[in-house]
Amino acid sequence: MTLKRLIHLLLHLSLVALATASASPRPQGDVTDVRDWAIPRGHFYTQTNGTDESNELGYAVVDDDAALFWTAFQDLGGFQALGYPVSQRFPFKGLVAQAFQKGILLWDQRSQSAYLMNLFDELSAAGADPFLETHRFIPRSNAWTEDVGQSWPVIVANHLALLEEDAAIKAAYFAESDHGRDPITFNGLPMGIRDYGFVLVLRAQRRAFQHWKTEQPWASVGEVVVVNGGDLAKELNLIPAPAQAPVASPVPPLGYGDPAQGGAAYRATGCMLCHGLEAEGGIGPALAGTRLDFAAFLSAVREPSDVMPPYLAEQITDQEVRHILAYILSRPATP
Repeated sequence: MTLKRLIHLLLHLSLVALATASASPRPQGDVTDVRDWAIPRGHFYTQTNGTDESNELGYAVVDDDAALFWTAFQDLGGFQALGYPVSQRFPFKGLVAQAFQKGILLWDQRSQSAYLMNLFDELSAAGADPFLETHRFIPRSNAWTEDVGQSWPVIVANHLALLEEDAAIKAAYFAESDHGRDPITFNGLPMGIRDYGFVLVLRAQRRAFQHWKTEQPWASVGEVVVVNGGDLAKELNLIPAPAQAPVASPVPPLGYGDPAQGGAAYRATGCMLCHGLEAEGGIGPALAGTRLDFAAFLSAVREPSDVMPPYLAEQITDQEVRHILAYILSRPATP
């Protein structure tokens, strides 16, 4: 048996197995209900586009040569910790920035690392303190003259002493350690605290905490809520207007696949027999590390030009091909 015939036989058997496993109809889901989805090297969110009815515009969080914001966003707890994105990227003091509901990420190209902006310090420097205190009940920072000339451990102790005024806020501040994050690095140093009667508020450098004493639509009595500092930065134009505007996704909700599902389909269809288990190449060319356009990739799958047999829509759907492409795009190039 020739090599060419062997390849055809193996691929034919794989396709038979796939067709048997895929005989039942697949639910496609209602695309209008999808509010966020995977895109190349990141994710697209529409939850904060300014309307509850449209999923056409939003904000992308991605990794690219300018910043690895998608990786940093996930490392810092994702939307559970930072909320959804509320801006596109924008330059800030020589760094790349992107705002989320509960903080602003900065990317330092030299150190190849991301960290949270001292958001409330920056708002103070922009002259926003009167508005924050009068309209958003966020206290001004203390003067902190006692920090002058002191060592870092003493300064930290001075600021953390503010937390002793409210046990619930103290617990919320230190809760980051439960997720493997340093509370001081994540929240910044506590800077001021004030009881407004209906709410007690701690202002830290990077985040602010509200301990509600009255029932609110967004909080129950006794609940501690993290202030949406990124939204405040947007409201007070710390974020440039062009970066505030939502944009269209680079791909539609079903326009980019899931790498995990793609890996399973890649193996089930027999792609691995010619292109390698990790798409590193074999009898067929290496696919890992290449930047493939979906239309071109789909065409190559449906109407290949070499010994590879065609994969018809009855055997593998367009969306499954998208999953396989996502898997290939997730694989690092092999030397």
